[in-house]
Parts: sequence; structure tokens; C-alpha cells
Amino acid sequence: YSEPIMISGATTTVYAYAANADGDVSDIVSATYKKVELMTIAEAKAAYDAAGANVEVVIDLAGAVITANYNNGTYVFIQDDEAGIYVYGSSVSYPAGTKFTDGRMTCTSTLYSGLHEITNAVFSNVLTTTTTVEPIVVTVAELNANFDTYEGRYVKLEGVELSGTTITQGEDVYAIFNRFDI
Repeated sequence: YSEPIMISGATTTVYAYAANADGDVSDIVSATYKKVELMTIAEAKAAYDAAGANVEVVIDLAGAVITANYNNGTYVFIQDDEAGIYVYGSSVSYPAGTKFTDGRMTCTSTLYSGLHEITNAVFSNVLTTTTTVEPIVVTVAELNANFDTYEGRYVKLEGVELSGTTITQGEDVYAIFNRFDI
């Protein structure tokens, strides 16, 4: 062939054999290809929400940043301009402040205790630089009203009281899971 073979569909199997001018032919070989759709973090979360079950996704990491890496990659938080997500058990060694200039994360988008979570993360084609990550300053009222906007993102609460698993700011109260012993 002198031109590319056009493949359509989400999953396609290509069969091929070789032949020479004498009429000799090889065995037929095949390969199955799956079309990969790159997603943003927000799209990966929405894919889970739409399916209601574990969904295999490939996230485009270009522009995303690691905001926290706790316990040697057991708990990693990654955010881009739109959304953030929690990556569990990846053993990823990138420290907080790692900004991806390119790369992919092939993973499973799932839900754990009501929070979007990534499992089985495999990072590939990664190029990074470092950056300073500034938190988004929010109020407890904003967290309560817009949790989906802030879930998995690096936020800062000012003028709050922390008591066990409760954050209070004026009349507004927010319950947390205090994983990091704040």
C-alpha cells in the first residue's frame, strides 16, 4: 500500500497477508486496534457519571498539575484549568508542583465514598516542568453550593474553625474526611 489504510469505528481488526510475484502467500495475521479518545479530567468524571460504573479512560495531562502527592503516590491530586481528581494507589513519583507539558494517563474512572477517583493509573509520554501551585480561595458556603467545581482541586479556606471532621465558617458547616491529619 502506498496510502494510509483508513479505519473507522471504535474497535477495528485488521487482517493482512503478504504475497510475492510468484504467487507465494504468507499466513494471515491480524491485529485489533481500539480508538482512544483523549479526555480532560472533567470529561473523565462525566464519563463515569454517565456510565454509573467503572470506565476506562485516557486523560490528556498537558497543562495539568499535581497539587499533592501524599504517601509516595498512594494519594495524588491532579488538576487542570477545569477540574481536579484524586488518583489512588498509583505509586507515582512526581512531586507537588509537577506540571505536565505533555502526557497521558490511562486509567479507570470510578467513585469512592461519593468522590471521583482514578485507579489503575498508567502514565505515558510524559514531559514535565515545575511550577508553583496557588490554591483557589473559597468559602465554606461556596464549597457547599458548588462541590462539583472544587472536588479534587487545591483550595484554601480562610477564617475557619476545624474541629475533628467539621469545618465551620460563620453559620456554614462542611464535613470532611480528615485523611491527612489536618
